[in-house]
Amino acid sequence: LFDAIPIDVPAPAPTPAPVCAPAAPTERELEADRRDLARALAQVVKPQCSAPYSGEIDADACINFTDNQKE
Repeated sequence: LFDAIPIDVPAPAPTPAPVCAPAAPTERELEADRRDLARALAQVVKPQCSAPYSGEIDADACINFTDNQKE
């Protein structure tokens, strides 16, 4: 009964899947990437502008700052 099963024969190696190179991005995709980068940079790198002084709290802060500079 056990003579019918070969023990010395190794199992066949699995064949690897074919390797396909990724397709190069199209000009449209490259342009979309450039626009996305420009939008992201425009949101992150914004010029910093301080708001003008307004209201009593800002006026008091200005007066206190000026008084402290005199001391």
